[in-house]
Amino acid sequence: MVYDCFIFFNELDLLEIRLNELNNVVDKFVIIEANKTFQNNLKPFYFEENKERFSEFLPKIIHIKLDKYPLFIPIINPFTPWKLEFFQRNSIVKGLVNCKPDDIVLISDVDEIPNPTVLQNLLDKGVNEIYGLKMDMYMYFLNNQLIYDGGSSMSIEEAKDGIWHCTAILPYKLLKKTPNRIRKIIMRTKRRGEVYKIIPNAGWHFTYLGGVKKIIQKLEAFSHTEYNNENFKSKEQIESFITSGKDLFGRDLQFKMLDDLDTLPKYLQENATNPKFKDYLFTK
Repeated sequence: MVYDCFIFFNELDLLEIRLNELNNVVDKFVIIEANKTFQNNLKPFYFEENKERFSEFLPKIIHIKLDKYPLFIPIINPFTPWKLEFFQRNSIVKGLVNCKPDDIVLISDVDEIPNPTVLQNLLDKGVNEIYGLKMDMYMYFLNNQLIYDGGSSMSIEEAKDGIWHCTAILPYKLLKKTPNRIRKIIMRTKRRGEVYKIIPNAGWHFTYLGGVKKIIQKLEAFSHTEYNNENFKSKEQIESFITSGKDLFGRDLQFKMLDDLDTLPKYLQENATNPKFKDYLFTK
């Protein structure tokens, strides 16, 4: 059995892409959703409210709803958004109670979509250790690829086989650290083979999508509270950065708008003209 496990906020359109893209490779989808943002504000269970949209996948979905949290006490155990994020990610294990030792587990966020061909090839060879999946990264639009991150140690050439490595795949019997700890080790593996083996060209990470409103919603919800202020939430400024291809936070990033969609998920290619995805794609 293959369990695709990921935390989820409100990214319904990305969820649709993920479920369709991986349906033939995955046996169970484990969706971890909380009724609070990482910044501790109440939110709806968006998947629960929209589950009929995904009716064909419901027999394969394990939906873990979190509404009880650790007790945060000043000085002893003070609250931070990162603690809520780690708690949500570590709650992946709640969806794995029926796992057998040799079952395969994917640990990621909903916007990190593994390439099903790469995943199937890896499964065919046998997953007997912990791997990280190195993914291409896209920002603002599904076809706006990040090709250089000046804050990383990767050159443009090195980034050609992916720039984002956070997703883990492993046999259940090796899930001895918390899911979040495994993710952090993979994220810090700067070169293939240092800690865990990193598989190149293994998927797509899509972030800061959906226009100004969605980006502001993200800034008000995720763990980076340093960006939840008017210096970063100006609608005019965000729109300007999207239009000019600049980073929201002043980082040294370079983007490339894809000429076609043939390197993107097949489900997206087949549904690019669907109104629900049209606004996510940049067109000249």
